[in-house]
Amino acid sequence: MACALGLPELASRNPFVRDLEELGYHLDFVGGYFVIYRLPYLDEEGRLKYGDLASTLDLNGAVIDPPTNNHQVWWRAPARSTSRSGRSGSAVASIK
Repeated sequence: MACALGLPELASRNPFVRDLEELGYHLDFVGGYFVIYRLPYLDEEGRLKYGDLASTLDLNGAVIDPPTNNHQVWWRAPARSTSRSGRSGSAVASIK
């Protein structure tokens, strides 16, 4: 389900979205997904990196409902050149 409402309206009705926005996280609602851009994390060598997290969005009017049938989230970050298992790291399909 695509979100026809803007981020300010959804943030005003969903405290956790407002809190994340006030903390400076870059948020958006894209094609039925709630996306948090540029989440900081540390790579295997302790270097600061940034990735994006996306989750499906279930709306009840302008209120975000807990997911009922899909609890998946997707993480997109730079791929590692090699991993301990010898396989290349992979990034989640692009979030448009």
